[in-house]
Amino acid sequence: MARRGVLFLIVAIAALFTSGCSGLSLLDAVTADGGYTVEPDLAYGALPRQDVDIYRPLVPVDPNRPVLVFFYGGSWTWGDRASYRFIGQSFASAGYVTVVADYRHYPEARFPGFIEDGAAAVALVARHIPGSAGHIVVIGHSSGAYIAAMLACDRRYLDAAGPGRQVLAGFIGVAGPYDFEMQGPIAELLASPDGRPNMPITSIDGHEPPALLVVADDDTLVPTGNTDRFAARLKMRGDRVQIRRFEGTSHGRLVASLGTALPEFAPTERADVLAFLQAQQVQLAAAP
Repeated sequence: MARRGVLFLIVAIAALFTSGCSGLSLLDAVTADGGYTVEPDLAYGALPRQDVDIYRPLVPVDPNRPVLVFFYGGSWTWGDRASYRFIGQSFASAGYVTVVADYRHYPEARFPGFIEDGAAAVALVARHIPGSAGHIVVIGHSSGAYIAAMLACDRRYLDAAGPGRQVLAGFIGVAGPYDFEMQGPIAELLASPDGRPNMPITSIDGHEPPALLVVADDDTLVPTGNTDRFAARLKMRGDRVQIRRFEGTSHGRLVASLGTALPEFAPTERADVLAFLQAQQVQLAAAP
C-alpha cells in the first residue's frame, strides 16, 4: 500500500476509535487472509454468545508453545468475536493457536456472569486442544483485560469451570481496568451479589501466572493508574509482572496495534507480546 494510503488509513481508524466507533471493520479489511485456518463457532455453553473461534497456524506447532485465549473489550456491553479476526490472524500466523472468545454482555449478564463465561471458554480450550492444559495464556483488551485478570487472580472461576487455574501459563492485559471506583451503570453491572471481590487488584492471592501489562500513556478511557497499582500489588505478593508503556498512543489504538496491519499505533507491542509468549514457552519446556 502506498505511503499516502497507509497514512489515510491510520487517520481514518484513529478517528473512528476517537469518535467512539470501533474502526474494526476497516482494520479487518486490511488484515491478511492467509497464514491460518479457522475452526469457527465452537460452543462452550448453550446460550447465545457462548462460542469461540479457534485460529490455527498452517505449520506444525511446538507442543510447548502457549495457546492464546483472547477476550475483547467493549465495557462489558458490546462487541463480538467476528470483529477480531485480526487478532486470530496476527498470532496464528506467528505460530500460536489463538482462540477468540465471545461472552454474554450486560444486561443479559452481570458480575460475575461474563467472568464465568470466560472460565467456561478456557475450560473448553483445555478439553478441546490436546496438550493445552497448563499452556494457556489469557489476553484481553480493556474490559476483556478485566475478565482475563479475574481469571488469573481469582482461582474460584476456573476451579468451578473444571480445569483449575493451573491450566494458565500467563496473563496479558492491554489497557485494563483493574482498580477503579464504580459509578453509574458500571456500579450496577459489577455489583457483587455475594460479597466476593469484584476487582482484580483485590483478588490477588500471590499465586498468579506471569503477567505482561501493556498501557498507553495517552489513555483517556482507562487511567494508567489502574495498571500501576495492579502491577505494584502483584509484585508485592511475589508475582512476576512486566509493564510495557507506549507514549503517543491511546486506548483503542493499543488493540489495533496487536494486529499485523497497523504497528504504527504502538510500535513493537505485538513483538513484546510475542517475546512474552516465547519466554513462557521456554519455561514450559524447562518444566519437569
